[in-house]
Amino acid sequence: MPEWASCIARPPRINKIYGLEAHLCNVADNASMQDRGLLRDWMYLAGLLHDLGKARASWQRYIRGHGAGVNHAFLGSVLFFFLIQASRPPREYRRYLLLLCRDIADHHGALGDLEEQPPWIGGWQPQTLTEIDWIGVKAFLQRYAPAYAKFFPENYQTLQDELARMPRLWRKWVVTLPVVEDVNKAAYDALRIPTSRLIAADRFDAASIERDEGISMRDILPAQKRLSDYVSGRHDVTLQVGGTVMANYRDYAQREVLAQLQQSHSVVTTLQMPTGSGKTVVAMQYSLELMKTYGLKRIIYAAPYLSIVSQVAQSIREATPFEVLEQHHLALPDIDSASAYISADIGEGPLLTLESWQAPVVVTTFNQLFRALFPYSAQQSLRLVALEQAILIIDEPQIINPTTWNAFLLMLETACQSLNARSLLMSATVPPHHYAMLSEPITQVAAPLLSAEASRYRLRVEELPLDSVAVLESVQHRLRQQQSVAVIVNTIGDVARLYQVWKDMKQDFLVLTLHGAMHALHKRYQIQRITQALEKHEPLVVIATQTLEAGIDLSFDHILRARPVFPSVVQAAGRANRHGQGSQAEVVVFDYLRPDGRDSRAMVYRDVVARDETDRILTPGRSLLEHEVDAALRAYYHNVFERNNYTVALEKITQAASGRWSALAGLEPFGSSHVRESVFVPVSGSQECPDAWVDDETQQLLTHFDVTVGSLYQKFLDPRTYAGSFTERKRFLNLFGRFVTGVPFHALQTLTDADPNRRVQLLVNPSDYSTDLGFAAWFLNEKLEEMVLL
Repeated sequence: MPEWASCIARPPRINKIYGLEAHLCNVADNASMQDRGLLRDWMYLAGLLHDLGKARASWQRYIRGHGAGVNHAFLGSVLFFFLIQASRPPREYRRYLLLLCRDIADHHGALGDLEEQPPWIGGWQPQTLTEIDWIGVKAFLQRYAPAYAKFFPENYQTLQDELARMPRLWRKWVVTLPVVEDVNKAAYDALRIPTSRLIAADRFDAASIERDEGISMRDILPAQKRLSDYVSGRHDVTLQVGGTVMANYRDYAQREVLAQLQQSHSVVTTLQMPTGSGKTVVAMQYSLELMKTYGLKRIIYAAPYLSIVSQVAQSIREATPFEVLEQHHLALPDIDSASAYISADIGEGPLLTLESWQAPVVVTTFNQLFRALFPYSAQQSLRLVALEQAILIIDEPQIINPTTWNAFLLMLETACQSLNARSLLMSATVPPHHYAMLSEPITQVAAPLLSAEASRYRLRVEELPLDSVAVLESVQHRLRQQQSVAVIVNTIGDVARLYQVWKDMKQDFLVLTLHGAMHALHKRYQIQRITQALEKHEPLVVIATQTLEAGIDLSFDHILRARPVFPSVVQAAGRANRHGQGSQAEVVVFDYLRPDGRDSRAMVYRDVVARDETDRILTPGRSLLEHEVDAALRAYYHNVFERNNYTVALEKITQAASGRWSALAGLEPFGSSHVRESVFVPVSGSQECPDAWVDDETQQLLTHFDVTVGSLYQKFLDPRTYAGSFTERKRFLNLFGRFVTGVPFHALQTLTDADPNRRVQLLVNPSDYSTDLGFAAWFLNEKLEEMVLL
């Protein structure tokens, strides 16, 4: 067996040995640094033991390239439980200690429940105890955890006998745990902060990830000055396009809400402002003030759609001097450290560098934020520590499914309270929070309403359903009166159907599409083309999914919206005449019928109550001006939450706190959705202009890494790519992710080789990716019910 001192934690490199003892001590120090007293002692011990199974002779042979991989996490789990129970901890801490023991066993996989069977049983191998230098282990514990080393047996046989008793004692602890009934205490117990600290400490040390110090106090005043200049520039632009009324309203509204926000002392605050009135700017101004007041250090901005993430990230880069990390992998999946999808030499996997949220400003998606609060795997929990002393800006929260809304709010409040963080939820349509069982009141801030004279649009409901031909005929008619029309439908397949009908009709007006089955550079290019056409006042039609509804700063003369639920209608209307220049826009809601006679609405909006209350408001022929929409929206939310207050998810929190984490694990912001798989698309333009989508920044990155779009995937697979610094890894993965999008599993079998050893597949035939539609055409030939790929 290997001597303890010679054991390594990961493969050696030139002139560098990664000793196991050093790794365990680093993890113990970093995982426990935020705790005090007994909690610190226990977390420190967990860090010392979490990878102790790597001292096995078989694992040491494996890491040196001389054998197959073996399980190692189970041993640290049983040793932790053995030493902890021997110390006779206070009974009220048993649940915490059982979960920490469970975390050690699960730190390379899914987070499990507290069951009567101990977590180490599944990985236990009889020969394990004979493979380890126990004299060295005991000496190690005597150096770093003497209070627990005294319980360690003097000989191997006694240790074997003691560990054999542990399953019975584990069952006794589990079955005598009291049920957690108070939902606020349950939220605190269910928040996986200890898990996150342990996993982050392990992954950061293994992958040499540097902890970002965030935004310092000396950076705030220059940032405020730059932000102020940015706001002034935007005001001037609005005046230039004839939006004097809206420019004046924005200035007034922003002053009013900032004054109210500065009076808020709640950990969670809501901000309701009309679309196009500058919520993002207000959020950044408020965040900088919070940093001055509370010493907060990081801004985390979460939005529902990737298209919003990219646009917001760019706006923050222009408005502030801060480094901005876009963390969404652009549809790249989470990678467990157990996955050797590239090479064991890279240890934790390169995508870890994007998951850690180590940047002054992080712009991410709701999916990623939910994975922090409701992690399914240990890997997903690690970013929770980045919320420490952070400001969370939640943009367009009304898009979160009502069934998960209350659970999200409660866990968000608990995270803010536990991690000295603050949160701002902002939208034109903030849902109610009265059923979330929050422990303290939320401060609600609302901008002054627009006057009737300043209403930018009229909302009208069509009398009869429309099929694809009728929609395009209506568009053609509108183009004679207005220069830009947006058609927003509910699924990607509907985008493709309408686009195909337009081609069949051989109309000469420009049609552009936008949806979630396009990779990031393609979306960005489409948005640029849309923006240019709008600025030049050219006739334009955009056919899009909900990705056009929220956050994207585009303004149309006319909008056709396939019937969704009412908050989505309000968000879509926010793209109509945003600057209030010219004549009043019209937003038309219609029932869209596919060729087979079905309406795809229920495929996306599955809440029957929400659909029913929408239909009570949006009756055929009804018409509302913008200033009347706010009252209708309040009525909608009141009725929806009166009929179903969505407290079932709160019961999942109490179940998770009582030990059944699986009840809460993997909670999704948009409800259940179809599994999507990641595909690298080596396409960056049309055949006539193959690099049209490659912007200057992307070209600089391609040049920096000496790759072409065609060779980028092979470089992604090459372990040598990840030998550089943390910053270089982030830059490369940011580049790679610009060419990745998500597709349903069925499509993966058709479009790629579906190599099970690769978590990001390569598109085999680039011609399968349309420069007009991305992967949307695939849906035309499938009967799979569709969800928006966010």
